[in-house]
Amino acid sequence: MDKMSKVIEKRSSVRSSITKLVKRVQALGEETEDLNSLSELLELIETKEEILKKYDSEVEDLITDPEKFKVELKGSEEYDDKILSAKIKLKSKLKTFTEKTVQESHPSLNKSNISENAASALKLPKLEIPRFSGDSNFMEFFGCFDSAIGSNDSLSKIEKFQYLKSLLSPPAYNVVAGFELNEKNYDSCLELLKQRYGRTDFIINSYMSKLLNLEPVRNSSHVKSLRRLYDEIEVNIRNLRALNVTEGSYGHLLNLLLLKLLPQDVVLDFQRKRSKDKNCEVSEIMTFLRNEVESREISESVMNLSTLRKLKEKNIQLADSFENEIPVDILVGSDSFWDIVYDEKIRVTDNIWLINSCFGWLLGGGGKGNNSDESCQNVCLVMDSSSILFDLSKFWEIEEFPNETRGLSERDDQLIRNFENNLEFNGQRYVCKLMWKENMGPPVGLDSNYEIAKKRFNSLCNKLNKNPEISDQYKQIAKDQLESNIVGKCVNEDIKSGYYMPHRAVIRDDKITSQVRIVYDCSSKANEDKKSLNDSLETGVNLYVNILDAILKFRENQVAFCGDLEKAFLMIEIAEEDRKYLKFLWFPNDTVNSTQTFQLNRLPFGLTTSPFALACVLKFHVKKFKDDCPKCYEMLNSLYVDDLYYGAETAQDAYQLTSLAIEILRSAGFNLRKLRTNCSELNKLWCENGYEENTDHGQGSGFLGLNWDPIEDKIKLNLRDVRNSLESGIANGTTKRHVLRIISRIFDPCGLISPFVITVKILMQELWENGLKWDEQLPSGLEEKWRTWCSELAHIDNLQIERKLFSNAGMSEISLHVFCDASPKAYGAVAYFRYITEGRVKVSFIISKSKVAPLKTLTLARLELMAALIAASLAKYLLNTFPSLTKEIFLWSDSKIVLHWLKGSSKIWKPFVSNRVAQVQLLTPPNCWNHSSGSENPADFTTRGESTRKFLTSSLWWMGPAWLSQPVQSWPVQCLPNPPDGM
Repeated sequence: MDKMSKVIEKRSSVRSSITKLVKRVQALGEETEDLNSLSELLELIETKEEILKKYDSEVEDLITDPEKFKVELKGSEEYDDKILSAKIKLKSKLKTFTEKTVQESHPSLNKSNISENAASALKLPKLEIPRFSGDSNFMEFFGCFDSAIGSNDSLSKIEKFQYLKSLLSPPAYNVVAGFELNEKNYDSCLELLKQRYGRTDFIINSYMSKLLNLEPVRNSSHVKSLRRLYDEIEVNIRNLRALNVTEGSYGHLLNLLLLKLLPQDVVLDFQRKRSKDKNCEVSEIMTFLRNEVESREISESVMNLSTLRKLKEKNIQLADSFENEIPVDILVGSDSFWDIVYDEKIRVTDNIWLINSCFGWLLGGGGKGNNSDESCQNVCLVMDSSSILFDLSKFWEIEEFPNETRGLSERDDQLIRNFENNLEFNGQRYVCKLMWKENMGPPVGLDSNYEIAKKRFNSLCNKLNKNPEISDQYKQIAKDQLESNIVGKCVNEDIKSGYYMPHRAVIRDDKITSQVRIVYDCSSKANEDKKSLNDSLETGVNLYVNILDAILKFRENQVAFCGDLEKAFLMIEIAEEDRKYLKFLWFPNDTVNSTQTFQLNRLPFGLTTSPFALACVLKFHVKKFKDDCPKCYEMLNSLYVDDLYYGAETAQDAYQLTSLAIEILRSAGFNLRKLRTNCSELNKLWCENGYEENTDHGQGSGFLGLNWDPIEDKIKLNLRDVRNSLESGIANGTTKRHVLRIISRIFDPCGLISPFVITVKILMQELWENGLKWDEQLPSGLEEKWRTWCSELAHIDNLQIERKLFSNAGMSEISLHVFCDASPKAYGAVAYFRYITEGRVKVSFIISKSKVAPLKTLTLARLELMAALIAASLAKYLLNTFPSLTKEIFLWSDSKIVLHWLKGSSKIWKPFVSNRVAQVQLLTPPNCWNHSSGSENPADFTTRGESTRKFLTSSLWWMGPAWLSQPVQSWPVQCLPNPPDGM
């Protein structure tokens, strides 16, 4: 008997055992309540599954006949499905049974002192035992476990052991993972956990470590952060005190640590107030910090309410003085009420009125009386999750591939035609009309919004009066715009006609120019029954290039340059008949004592239709130059809103493009300015010809959400918003809302840090699985993962990559290589360009994409197939983005099963496999797929997450496997059996 026959015979025996076990699972009824048998059955199936996988792998390695390989593959898949189905059913029953047993046998309820009658009338909250992951909370965990389960005589030791393992998370779970499920091992595991985590020295070290790793508070105005810091310090000190660790053993060390954790102004205040005659003690610092926090909390609780700033109606004699409680003299029925009241009333608030009557003034309306001596203020706090959901949707959009099939609908084409038909050129600039919905003109229900605009203008005046410098800048903007005819004085000041836009000041300290801007609110309306200006206008069509396309194209050429259109929206004029809908209130001046009414003559940024209008005007204009200047047309057609990012192979080519673009745009009234480049020769040409450069050479340029340093020609991620959200969220604790808000701020369209981001994607999935509410604190295990991730964020600041995909212009034999991989948690792909320059092979990182695995459990082979689909989509997208660079592509997977699926017919597999194989084959030819070992697969980083220290310095991640930089002869030998024709 040969080796293969022996292996197949052994495997047949295992398969037979598995079939019997699966039938046992299928025969389980709803009334099964034997936890021991369920656990043993699950463990037995998992053991047999491991043995079967081993034999399957040996058989696949020994088969050389393609037909036999196909048969074996189908057989393996059938057994995988059987086992998966059985395991899901068993785990479901175990979970149901575990929850039921805990509820029925919880000792804390059985031993309750509450009387039976009282207990039946009182519904107590569900008691849950916290999970233990290996921190200093072991004694708390063990106390809860022992009370609820360990001391419960109705449970067997095997059942207790099962509960124990279910309540442990790594690394604590790893301590007991290898123990078999039996009574003897239960006691051994408990003893081992006590020895490992119950030691006094271990717990003391844990508390000291927590003190040493506390997050400092840098701003004394963050009162919640100060409170959190005080509470964490106090808890750890008290825990140490309970373990007989006195302040004398660590006091001097902790003094220095505590003072470093506090804001500088708080430390200075402490040093001024403390006694200089004796040494500083921990208790003295803690007492001061407690008083400081409490004082600040009290001062914060004083609310600046609008009712305190507005004088109410006075000198009105009420029918009842409300000074004392007195008996009711007479009850007036509702049928007689209108006989005693007069037709005279005064509004006090939106819901409360004063009504005159024969007895005097009556107070009535939708308010609640309060006879308490205390003065209470009811505050309604509305937390809107729409903004975070919007941020998350943007995050997922970035994670997806651009929609290549997206086209304009018939309605979209009609919108564009209507806009262009109404577009006029007055010799200096384009004039457009407002795009009313349904092309029907302004709606009848459009409110003028005057009262809201006036109220908000008064509020703006109060704010600006407190900051004269900003006020002067703000007023100067309108003065300049008035002189430039961007703004005009309103001839018709009828407050009931047109629309009044509220406005506010936006201050950007990070901007070199235009630090203060006027922002108009065209969505303002008095209430939901009214219509705002934006409600009445068409949004238009998104005509801009995809941001990922723009970034990748910007990296293609040797010479890169950028610029922006000065006040692009304001360079488009509004038709005269529509200007009355763009009115706003302005400050009085030397000649006019009352509030003035201005109107915008140009297109404001705040209109919902403005982005479409700008894009449409630009495309309409540059289309005229398509035949005469095709390269410049292509460049200007790829403008992203008002920003230009492009490149050329030489400085001369770049100069011709930019100089031509400046002239073309100038002919439409636009000014292309703030030019920057990585090329000194191009800078010189701009200077010689008087073009406006960006004079701030000391800082990097914002680059489509990233940062570009033209001098070094390097690209960095912009994590400012992530850090700001992280700092502001510390004060409120770690909640699901806080975590998701920070995740949504991550902008990494090229997947440079996918190994880092996939870790937090997996964590986000766990948050949803745990069913946490938006503002619920994270469990200790998940919070520890979150803090670990946050602590590594700082390392990303040092990440810089070359802007250029190719080191110089003289490259040849360019090929595209895409690697894919999967794990039970995630799957993904990463792409590289391989090329030859100056006789040497070079490899450059292009892009990566990663996704978390579905909640529904799938076999690893199916997840590998989903990774292959990402790789195929990535390859197709890059070929379309760089059509002239390469036609040669190589796709790599470490799964032989997936490669066999892809090289055969898609019709012979089950629907899940068949559909995805067909999609992959539609995107990429089967002969492009190759096998690479798992240890040399860079896509592995995207499937399991990795610390920043490892992947940031990994040549495997940034340049692919070592053999990719070697001649083709050194690449992995492809020994997969080729399926026969027609398979």
